[in-house]
Amino acid sequence: MLKKLLYSIFICFLISSFVGCSSSVSNSNNDVNNNDTLIRSDNDIERMENINQIDTLKNEIKKLKNKLDVIDKKEYSALENDVKDLEDRLDLIDDDLEILYDKDAITRDVYSKKEKQISYMEDTLENIKDKIEKYIDID
Repeated sequence: MLKKLLYSIFICFLISSFVGCSSSVSNSNNDVNNNDTLIRSDNDIERMENINQIDTLKNEIKKLKNKLDVIDKKEYSALENDVKDLEDRLDLIDDDLEILYDKDAITRDVYSKKEKQISYMEDTLENIKDKIEKYIDID
């Protein structure tokens, strides 16, 4: 019964997002990130969707890291905004993960696994920032 209810809510959410009338956008208590797919919300389903985007963020961080090795050093300062955006999105996912864990909506194993992934990505972003700062200071 609960599965059917959650499935129905999820379907309604999908339909409303295609129509452009998502309730999370109209609620003034929600903060919408620059990336429309990550939404700060009181809705646990949306939080879980944010958390499930860890792999997408991991790929974006990997692309950014690879980009650093091939771009002209004069373009490093333009990448600072990309790093900041990824950090903000990662922070939002981390917040949602903690909230769901506190509510017992996810298991300790899931929490631990995702938290380790987030920590690794934060370290990677920090290394990218250090590399950017190094080349900006040299020029």
